[in-house]
Amino acid sequence: MIAPMRCPPISTLLLASWAAVSPAAELPQYSTEPHLGVGECAGGPCHGSAAPAGGRVSQNEHTIWLRAEKHSAAYLSLLGERPRAIARSLGLGAPEEARECLDCHADNAAARGERHQLEDGVGCEACHGAASSWLKTHASSNRTHARNLEQGMYPTDEPLARAELCVSCHFGSARKFVSHRMLGAGHPRLRFELDSFALDQPPHYRVDSDYRLRGKRAPDSVKIWAIGQAVLVREFLAVLADPQRSRDGIWPDFAVLDCYACHHRMETRRRKPRASTGLGRHPGLPRQQFAELDGGQAGEQRQPTANAVDHRTHELRITRFVGHPDHLARNRAQEPREQRLVGVNDVVSEDVLAS
Repeated sequence: MIAPMRCPPISTLLLASWAAVSPAAELPQYSTEPHLGVGECAGGPCHGSAAPAGGRVSQNEHTIWLRAEKHSAAYLSLLGERPRAIARSLGLGAPEEARECLDCHADNAAARGERHQLEDGVGCEACHGAASSWLKTHASSNRTHARNLEQGMYPTDEPLARAELCVSCHFGSARKFVSHRMLGAGHPRLRFELDSFALDQPPHYRVDSDYRLRGKRAPDSVKIWAIGQAVLVREFLAVLADPQRSRDGIWPDFAVLDCYACHHRMETRRRKPRASTGLGRHPGLPRQQFAELDGGQAGEQRQPTANAVDHRTHELRITRFVGHPDHLARNRAQEPREQRLVGVNDVVSEDVLAS
């Protein structure tokens, strides 16, 4: 009797495919070519029509993005009281000016043209790439998609490239990541699945015979889903395996752990700064056990000692695992002056903390 063949679970298949998923093209944000801004695409004869008007393309792509896509409101989501409270807890200043926020809530391009505006949110070039080299020629009737790609357009029709781009913000990458410290300050936890998110945008393109004739790929949903999951697995394992991916001295970053392993339900935001535990200074970072160090002190008398030990231990985590001197200097500068008055050498030697 032939035994029935057992298929490995999907998670095993995704893990097996991880090694074969190498990074695709450079992401649009880091291009050295200038991003011109949404205004260059929004003209009526181009992509700004109020209703479908064209043959090859509908010409209302910008209108769909503006009216229906959450990407167009990504920058505006930084302007409320909640994002300002998150930024204050992290010591970032105004969220609409902080790189940590703008990298995913706007087209925070390395090079920008005169009409480029961060206020436009995650605009055209954040996904399609810097248009300065192909804008004037890409609408030609004999223009191929391959030629546009040669001149710098990002291949969003290619599943791996699309997954790399979307996952870089909706989970994170080596350059930007929503850490547990951000979650502790109040940032929502990120959940992402490529195919469902693409369908819910809604799409501002039409897959038809002309779409394919121009050389664009139209993979099915299963392939898009599978590649999206494989890229997520790759980035997830990178956070687990590489101490350099940690920005806050904790490895692996708690953001990749199960929240409910430590927390109660979090639907109601209950976090409040408490001087006795220092939560207002380092959201999302665990505290040390100070029972062995308090020397019989009680209540508020032990707080300067606890703060000094806790803060210095955090610094040692950063320098040991990450070595980010700029982060270390900023962490020092954000510490209230009264908490800097007690040095770590007044409490316990650095050699003991580092052991």
